Amino acid sequence: MENQNLSSRIKNFRIQKGFSQEALAEHSGLSIRTIQRMENNDSMSNADSLKKVAEALKIPIEKLSKNTKSLSDLQYLKALNLSALSSLIFVFWFGTTLPVVLILSCFIPSIMWVWKKDQIEGIDALSKTIINIQLTWTIFAFLAYFFINNILFKILLSPLMQLLEFDSYDSSLDINTNYIWGGIILLNVFLILINTFKIHSKEKLRSFIKINFIK
Repeated sequence: MENQNLSSRIKNFRIQKGFSQEALAEHSGLSIRTIQRMENNDSMSNADSLKKVAEALKIPIEKLSKNTKSLSDLQYLKALNLSALSSLIFVFWFGTTLPVVLILSCFIPSIMWVWKKDQIEGIDALSKTIINIQLTWTIFAFLAYFFINNILFKILLSPLMQLLEFDSYDSSLDINTNYIWGGIILLNVFLILINTFKIHSKEKLRSFIKINFIK
């Protein structure tokens, strides 16, 4: 049991006691959805939920909470997520908002992941999610810029403006690419900050769009 994660311990103790998920939910006073999330590792269980599950299973809470995240571990996981903001450092360092810097936002989280890989429970899943989000966001940045700059303005709007005889279109509606990149990067920063609060609240990360490059 020592090497099993929290979700596995809950599930195994439930089966050992002969409880179904519905029965455990009824005896613990938690919702069936909460029990499912705890067993599927969809969210980090709080102390109150663990206590109720332990009481329902009639086992010491230590048997469930052993090796779960301490306060220092939680702080490390929040710092790991915030380290994706390192893309901003590269933006100012290289003096560009080109989306390639978003790829570099995976660099520090990867180092922090490897550094504590065998010491903090759940860090693998969280790190993979963070890196997958950043990689997906980088692809989205390229596609968004390509669509806005090459399709929306040059292919769709430009002929329309010329048809309507707006001769000043090229100069009046020309978009500085830095504004596009900067806006996308700011949206990414906003997402990182939201997910930091999600980790603090022990909730599943918000991704909007995410391709699982690392599984």
